[in-house]
Amino acid sequence: MNYLWEFTNSNNLEESHTIANELIPENLLEFKTYEKHEFERLGKEEFLHLYKLYQDIDESINSLLYGIHELGASHAYGTVSGYGESSLKSLERLINLILNNKYPLPSVENGWGNKFDGTKLSKIL
Repeated sequence: MNYLWEFTNSNNLEESHTIANELIPENLLEFKTYEKHEFERLGKEEFLHLYKLYQDIDESINSLLYGIHELGASHAYGTVSGYGESSLKSLERLINLILNNKYPLPSVENGWGNKFDGTKLSKIL
């Protein structure tokens, strides 16, 4: 989770996108062994720990991590058309997922394009 929180305090969107992609349960579980994929940031022990943890993971967690990844990449590799409708749709799906699963929404006081130490908001770090 430390890797995901780095996104809130980084200017390197591509690196944050890469590590988030490696952490999504659906993506990570595609590989039966660490050696089957060339991970850029994830170490072997981290892979083994997450692989075991993700075996019985609730689908909402996979969807939540995927939604965060999708939102972060929504305009990263192209132009923003109109008012950024695609990112708003990604955000709306993510908010609905959070509400439907009774997860707490993040405070609107944090973020807004400015870097901040997101680890202070974590319930598990």
